[in-house]
Amino acid sequence: MKTSSRTLLPGLLILLLASCSTTSTSKKEATVEGMLNIAGAAINEGDHITALEYLNQANALESGNARAHHLYALAYLGKREYKLAEESARQSVRIDPKMSVARNTLGKILMDLGKYNEAETLFKQAASDLLNREADRSKLNLGILYTKILKMDQAEYWFKQTLEDRTPVSCLAHFQLGRISLDKNDLTKAERHYRLSAKGICSGMSETHLAIGQVLSRQKRYEEARAKFVEIQRLFVGTDASEKALEHLRDLP
Repeated sequence: MKTSSRTLLPGLLILLLASCSTTSTSKKEATVEGMLNIAGAAINEGDHITALEYLNQANALESGNARAHHLYALAYLGKREYKLAEESARQSVRIDPKMSVARNTLGKILMDLGKYNEAETLFKQAASDLLNREADRSKLNLGILYTKILKMDQAEYWFKQTLEDRTPVSCLAHFQLGRISLDKNDLTKAERHYRLSAKGICSGMSETHLAIGQVLSRQKRYEEARAKFVEIQRLFVGTDASEKALEHLRDLP
């Protein structure tokens, strides 16, 4: 039985139109994804204006993108626009409730605003997500939150949980544990944590270098403390850390 060209034509047109629509959608998604990648890179570089420009373009093409709203939150944080940052982070979580990285960001914003109960819930949800590649950050934030509300046993627990993940942010957990140990006057443990915190991504943190010098001074290891404070002056020329190191040098016997 022959099939006429008239019978085939409508079907072919439908297939072609569907194909064009799919291709157009794919191109739009790729364009949005590319813009979001550029915005994310700009945020990492501290260029929040460029980030917002690309986010606005991406949002014009696709307004309900959870990742875009999360990046908006980070960009607004960089501009110190905390209300806008909170609104964007909330929108990101509403669009994709499983997006743990957005939960962590929203939790951080709320913690900085003193909204501890809601922040605690968000951090715990993100920390317990087995598919969350950044669960270590949520654990670290839980430790910081409990430090702020003076629940030091829980703070210590979550900082130790952060160490268990063995990620680059471990040095930040070591720094916090050093402070807890120092408050307990456990100088040996404080020194160990502070020295571990002076490695990796935290090696440029002047606070941890100053803390090592202070611990050495409290242990009456004055020559070692003096050498450390001199090192800080060399490493952090012209900074507040250099001035503080000079003050500590003057106080040494």
